[in-house]
Amino acid sequence: MTALLGATLTRAHLRAPHALAGCLAMSIAVAGCDAERSSNPLSPSIAGPLAGVTITAPAAVGPTNSLLIATTEQPLTLIFASADSNSVRPFTYEVQVATDAAFTQIVIEIAGVEPNEFGQVTIQLPSSLDPDRTYYWRVRALDGANTGEYSATASFEVFTPVVIGMPAVGSPGNGGTTPSNIVTLEVVNPEITGPAESIMYRFELATDPSFTTLAAVLTVAQTAATATAVSNAASSGGRTSASPGALPHDQTFFWRARVSAQARNGEIIGPWTPTASFTTPPPPVVIGVPTPTSPINNTTTATVRPTLTVTNGTVTGDAGTVTYRFEVDEATSFGNPVAVVVTARSGSGTTAATLNSNLEAGREYFWRVNGTNGTVTSAWSGPQQFRTPTGGSPSPPPPGPGGPRTPDPPPGGQLPLPNEEALINSIAAANPGALADSCIEEGGRWEFMDLAVAALRARDTRWGYNCKRGDCNDPSIDVVDYFWGIGDGHESTDVYLIDIISAVCPGGNQSPAWIDQTQATADEGTVGRWIYPR
Repeated sequence: MTALLGATLTRAHLRAPHALAGCLAMSIAVAGCDAERSSNPLSPSIAGPLAGVTITAPAAVGPTNSLLIATTEQPLTLIFASADSNSVRPFTYEVQVATDAAFTQIVIEIAGVEPNEFGQVTIQLPSSLDPDRTYYWRVRALDGANTGEYSATASFEVFTPVVIGMPAVGSPGNGGTTPSNIVTLEVVNPEITGPAESIMYRFELATDPSFTTLAAVLTVAQTAATATAVSNAASSGGRTSASPGALPHDQTFFWRARVSAQARNGEIIGPWTPTASFTTPPPPVVIGVPTPTSPINNTTTATVRPTLTVTNGTVTGDAGTVTYRFEVDEATSFGNPVAVVVTARSGSGTTAATLNSNLEAGREYFWRVNGTNGTVTSAWSGPQQFRTPTGGSPSPPPPGPGGPRTPDPPPGGQLPLPNEEALINSIAAANPGALADSCIEEGGRWEFMDLAVAALRARDTRWGYNCKRGDCNDPSIDVVDYFWGIGDGHESTDVYLIDIISAVCPGGNQSPAWIDQTQATADEGTVGRWIYPR
């Protein structure tokens, strides 16, 4: 027993020399054996604390400094640096987790945590903690007789994470052409979980699918209609939209959108939608107002059959054939025009039209002009004023304006007849009233014939009116001529004769036509003769 005691005392001395000094003195007397057994430093029932024993405080490693921990990362793992002791007695750790720094509200307490040889101890909490609050934790070592100091208090916060889904593309869909160049980009709102704040949508619009060339970046809130410097935006129900405003016409764009929100751990950004694309429509047809240049300011014309001249108005978009309608009246109301001339808009920048009939001599007249392609019509120009000369007579009208002219055929040759049936049908569709009132013999008007000849001449100036049976004092009210020969064609019989109005008289049953009457006219032993203007 003396040898055993000596070994025990030797170990105790090495770990705690001051605490064992008393036992060393007692070992001299044999009667002290009972006291030796009760003071054995390894005995679980030893009275403490033992003098001279020091147990250092562990050090919290993590989480610390109010580290944010998502609920999805639970149960939480605590890590602390090991304590040290100069006692031979083994020690364990006691961990406390509380909702307050004073540890009056302890929610988890774990005792008996064994140390290890690695210098750090890792322990997983037995259960998840309630989210969206701050927790405090500390740890100490104790050996049953002596208890070390707690570690410095560490803290962390458990929060509910925000998760943002992918929006779905609403409109415009992939690859379509929009009705207008003013486009609204719309997505179906995604699912968002967690306490998200300041939910924002970012729309990106680009001219390439890689989004290297951005045409617009629009940032809008989900929860309220807003107006920003870059967009007008609104969110309603389950959809959010933004508009970049007017875009260039006839161009393909690519767009995408994503959602971001502020969460406890900062900004959360969701995934982009799949890339969608659309094409803006061609520019709309706009026909500008022509500007009268002559005669104006109540000047007196040289003839009672004057030529009216305008500077062409601008035309944008695919307008096709544009014609100008000139009206002359004795009053600025133009309620009953005394003369109407329709002619094709010239490509030279100015367009002129000579009246088809004489005006009264020595009278004051007003005139105006507008442009149309049969679908889109400009506003009228402001009225202009002129006077006819006293006792004047008409001067020979100059050839009217038109478009290109097919070159002459070789000597002895004959140009083919162009087929312009679609053009006549489109003029009829755009001017049904003029077609219905084309029976001149019953007091009708020349408007439809004039529109048709003007449109035909905008394509080829070989088109003109037909002198019925060769008599140019009696122009046809339903047949046009195409001059196929050499020269200017004036009063030539080298023509194709095309009937463009079916059942012209009696009025009321007219319809557009394209009937080649050339051979039928020859079979009747008569001729057609080309003239322009009529």
